[in-house]
Amino acid sequence: YMIKSHQIVLVILEALSLKLGLEAHVLPDLHRLMQPSGDQLRMTKCTMHPKRCAGEPDVALGAHTDFGSITI
Repeated sequence: YMIKSHQIVLVILEALSLKLGLEAHVLPDLHRLMQPSGDQLRMTKCTMHPKRCAGEPDVALGAHTDFGSITI
């Protein structure tokens, strides 16, 4: 999954590089899959809580931040 997702991200980053007037490799070169990084994969634990008040929707995932440049 990680390798296929990364391949998709590289295609997107290459297109973004070109649209920004950069050489195609510039943004992909900043996203190296096999280098230590905190942005390749993060798991978010989701705990379902009972509804607090009638009419309020259940929230499965609270506020979070996407750590990478592209989120798949």
